[in-house]
Amino acid sequence: MAIAVNPKKLAQDIAECFMSLSASGLKKSTPADLEIILTNLSEVQRESRAIQMPC
Repeated sequence: MAIAVNPKKLAQDIAECFMSLSASGLKKSTPADLEIILTNLSEVQRESRAIQMPC
């Protein structure tokens, strides 16, 4: 199954809990798709950690 949407937007939706991951959903993905999702999740994680919260 190819990723039909922007992988970065997909990762942001997962990180913001708008979309959940399940074993049955991940089984439909190819290893290349999972690598793309993982890469984008890592990028979104770095971006969210870089945000400075006001005191």
